Amino acid sequence: MPEIVTSLFFFLKKIAKAILPSGLYERLKAYYWKHHAVQAPQSEAASAQAFPYGINLFIYKANNSAGMEGHLLQSALTAGNIPYQVFDLSDPEKFCSEQKGNLPYGVNLIVLHAASETPKRMQLFGIDFSKYYNIGYWAWELDEVPDAYCAGLELFQEMWTLSDFCTKALEKKATMPVLTVPNCANPELDVIPNGREYFHFAPEPFLFMFAYDCNSFVARKNPQAVVKAFMKAFSPEDTRVGLVLK
Repeated sequence: MPEIVTSLFFFLKKIAKAILPSGLYERLKAYYWKHHAVQAPQSEAASAQAFPYGINLFIYKANNSAGMEGHLLQSALTAGNIPYQVFDLSDPEKFCSEQKGNLPYGVNLIVLHAASETPKRMQLFGIDFSKYYNIGYWAWELDEVPDAYCAGLELFQEMWTLSDFCTKALEKKATMPVLTVPNCANPELDVIPNGREYFHFAPEPFLFMFAYDCNSFVARKNPQAVVKAFMKAFSPEDTRVGLVLK
C-alpha cells in the first residue's frame, strides 16, 4: 500500500471503531478482509497452490513460551488431520543442509513473536518466500506493537495471534488480515490432581497467580509490578488473599 493510502486506511478504521457498535464493526471488518483486503500477487498465490495441501510449520522446539505455542499449533493441525512438517527455527543450518531451501507444502506457518527480529531469523533459512503463502503467529503484551518490530509484517499475507488483545494491538499496524487463533486445548489430556495441599498452600485464601519464564526478559514480564499492585490492593494483615508467583 502506498504510504498515503495506508495512513487513510488506519485513520478510517480508528474512526469506525470509535463510533460503531462493536458487533457491527467486527462484521464490517470481516467483510472488508474477505472482499477488499490486500492479497498476495496472483503469481505467488498460483505458485503456492501448485504445492500439495499442507503446512510448513516453523517453530522453536525448545520448551520456552514461543516453543509451547508452536507445539500447541502442532496439536491443532494433528487434531484437524492437516498434513504438516515441522522445522526448527533454532537450527537453520540443519534446514539448509537437508532441505536446501525447498519446502513440501505451499503454506508457511511461522511462530515468531513480534520482538524476535523475524526477517533476520528467516533470512537464515534461504527460502524464497514469494513462492509460498506465509502466515505469522505473533504475540505481544502491550496494546500497541512498536514500529521497530513491524518490519517483519512485510513477509506475511496473513497474521494470527493467540488472543483478541494481541489481535487488536497488531491491527493498529497491519494492513493484512489479523485473526485470533487461540491455543489448542486437548480435553483428553490428564490433569495432574495436585491441589493446594501439594504446594503447602492454606485452603482458605483467595489466591492470585502470575506465571512467567525466567529465561525471557524479566523487564517485559514485570513480576515486580504484580507484587507492587498486590501490596497496594491488600494490606499485609489481610489473610483472606494470597499471591503466587510461578
